[in-house]
Amino acid sequence: MVAALPPILSDARPDFARKAGVGDRFYYWRGHSGRRYLFTVVSPDSLRDFRSAVVLFAEAGPGERLAAHAVATLDARGRQSGDGQPIADPPPGTVTLIHFLAASENERRWLVDDLTSISLRLAA
Repeated sequence: MVAALPPILSDARPDFARKAGVGDRFYYWRGHSGRRYLFTVVSPDSLRDFRSAVVLFAEAGPGERLAAHAVATLDARGRQSGDGQPIADPPPGTVTLIHFLAASENERRWLVDDLTSISLRLAA
């Protein structure tokens, strides 16, 4: 299932990526817990190639930041966790990002809950 979010802004880009000249490929988002999550920009066409990951869909925000507006998890078959459907192609202009570091379904669910609880708190 793809969860819609009130837009949540990315944190500052990682220093290591800026110093290596690839700062436009990596972004941090901070959850309600304060924990930061590293996401990598990928082509929307490549989504079908990924497994067991968290996906964010974002748009350009202020400055160098991105504003995420939807989040989903991919299961071990590369389909949306929960309903088993492929993720639909995002609209043109949408930035697609993947988080690879959540090793289990529970970790991916916790990450999504952490991100969505901050967006619910900001929307209140």
